[in-house]
Amino acid sequence: MASNSKEEPKTGPQPNRWYNLTLGPSFKDDSANKYCTLRYEFKPASIDKTKHGALKKTKDNRVAVEFQNNQLGKPNVTFKGSSEEYKDNDAVLFFDGQTFQLERLHRAVKQLRHDRQPGESAAGMAVDPQLSPVGKAPKLSHQYHPGRTAFPAVPVEVERIDVGVPENPGAKTANKGVVDYSSDRPNVSAASPGPKNEEVDDEHQDIDIEDLFGSISPDDGNAAEDEANAGFDINMLHQNESDNEIADVDDSGDEVDKGPNAAEALRAQAVNSPKDVYAAQSLKTQSSNSFSTANNQLSRHRNRPTMGAEKKWLLTLFSAAFLSLLLLLLSSISAFSSPKPFASIVQHGSRYPPAFAYYIWGGRGDRARIFRLLLAVYHPRNRYLLHLSADESENERRRLAAAINAVPAIQAFGNVDVVGKPDRITYMGSSNIATTLHAAAIFLKVDSGWDWFVTLSAMDYPLITQDDLSHVFSSVRRDLNFIDHTSDLGWKELHRVQPIVVDPGIYLARRSQIFHATEKRKTPDAFKVFTGSSPWVILSRSFLEFCINGWDNLPRTLLMYFTNVMLSQEGYFHSVICNSPEFKNTTVNSDLRYVIWDTPPKMEPLFLNTSDFDQMAQSGAAFARQFKKDDRVLDMVDKKILKRGRNRAAPGAWCSGWRSWWMDPCTQWSDANILKPGPQAKKLEDSITNLLDDWNAQKNQCQ
Repeated sequence: MASNSKEEPKTGPQPNRWYNLTLGPSFKDDSANKYCTLRYEFKPASIDKTKHGALKKTKDNRVAVEFQNNQLGKPNVTFKGSSEEYKDNDAVLFFDGQTFQLERLHRAVKQLRHDRQPGESAAGMAVDPQLSPVGKAPKLSHQYHPGRTAFPAVPVEVERIDVGVPENPGAKTANKGVVDYSSDRPNVSAASPGPKNEEVDDEHQDIDIEDLFGSISPDDGNAAEDEANAGFDINMLHQNESDNEIADVDDSGDEVDKGPNAAEALRAQAVNSPKDVYAAQSLKTQSSNSFSTANNQLSRHRNRPTMGAEKKWLLTLFSAAFLSLLLLLLSSISAFSSPKPFASIVQHGSRYPPAFAYYIWGGRGDRARIFRLLLAVYHPRNRYLLHLSADESENERRRLAAAINAVPAIQAFGNVDVVGKPDRITYMGSSNIATTLHAAAIFLKVDSGWDWFVTLSAMDYPLITQDDLSHVFSSVRRDLNFIDHTSDLGWKELHRVQPIVVDPGIYLARRSQIFHATEKRKTPDAFKVFTGSSPWVILSRSFLEFCINGWDNLPRTLLMYFTNVMLSQEGYFHSVICNSPEFKNTTVNSDLRYVIWDTPPKMEPLFLNTSDFDQMAQSGAAFARQFKKDDRVLDMVDKKILKRGRNRAAPGAWCSGWRSWWMDPCTQWSDANILKPGPQAKKLEDSITNLLDDWNAQKNQCQ
């Protein structure tokens, strides 16, 4: 982490404190400020560290950096490499001791390799002016001394050509250890090929350990080893600072009462710093030292005549090579599985794909089912509110919050909340409507970017990916509401509408069943009652604002009436929207759910199983219900439709990590605003197209 002030701040960010975060001038489209990173791999001892260097960039994106030689009469020490553009979601944080500033990164200067010039010493030592010019130079030591560090990195004076680096890029003092996180970013990978140069390859073979890393001083422990071998990135935060200075995320579940702010997003991103990468760099360092030590030992004993000695050193070489290969493999796994340190910037609005607000609720014993459902429908663009009802224990609620907090993407994007003070829900009563309206009010308060409100229970499961859903809904008017409805009440008028029931969940501390009044009431004639086959809906943001804010008294009037209606969640939203002149023609008569009813229909649909999979997959529905806990058909949906691994989020275009049986691709992410629909998207698109054709053919949608 660097400071944009003239002096280094004396202290880092304090834990458990909110800081202001501003977007710097580099985020403006016409900004002249450009920020770059520079990475180099070798540090010859012949550099004169007391004088500035120079940097030049050519039109073909080749970069050369020169330093003056500390030996008189010797040519300048030259590094050559390449530069490339960063992606839009790469940025750097600046901290001035009081506030944070986020700046977009412009280019990456990387793979700077030592380009030996004619006449340059192959193992030059820094000249001590106090020694006699004819004195004998001290002997170089090839042994590694733990607890010592290389000399401080040399500051580079950057030329303002077309690279566009500002005069004060905000880098920290160079003698501080810096962790290189570039292995996390595909576009800044240290393994990317640099410019081909045969002289560079020869230099790699001949240069000595002390030439590469300089003199060693006992000041800084293993940090120098990482700095010298793993590379140097002037914009990234030191791991120790990250561990000590960034506050932890509170997973208590009470965050639902807080609105979104930049400091909260910053904390969620910063706490996600990939510690495994730091370990990976150490492993690479050990691997590099193992190769170097083995080569030096082999050269020292090359002339010994005994066959036993040769076998001994060959065995040492092969052992070191095997160990190094193993360490490199482990470090690669750690690097690939480490999350990206910054979340992609999520964009909302009519020019971007739609976003959904998911309200997922369950009762006692549903913690694991809710978590699985969350991962199946997760996407960084969406918002999620999870509700374990009050009949579940507080310990289960904490376990759910802890499981959510352990998902790297959820930590970074901060778009999942758990209701900290749950409501009591009586399925047959009106408390269900109260909790749903509560969830909608929370979504309206904490997030301004979502377009549709989706209700799910722990017994539901998706039949499409979120990329599919957002892709198809991108061509749908964002004021439409998908709700199954009818005014033909049939048997429900006598058994659902006219009976008077009371829900004790509204006023009793402990849940109990509804009870019936001895009398019935007439069917209303001040408004028309509509009902549906299920309470599950996909409602527009504008309609939810109408229900919550109620500039017309209709939502409140109907809420008072449906308080005493059995299964009121199957009629409240249906009646409000169809009695409202403003919204009645925005209804699409489908909830986009796949269900199978018994004959004759009962209170609940049948449980789906593996025999229903093919029909489900071809149905063109977005969701299906209901499923038994951990039924095998859910595994089939995960494998064949969602491509989701166990305890992993369903992957989409936003997941950029390596996909394998041991690695979750969604621990790394790219642009969350890009979609990649799959084959199920076509089925949903055909289904919605047919529904919209019927919708366009009718003048009055509520009948």
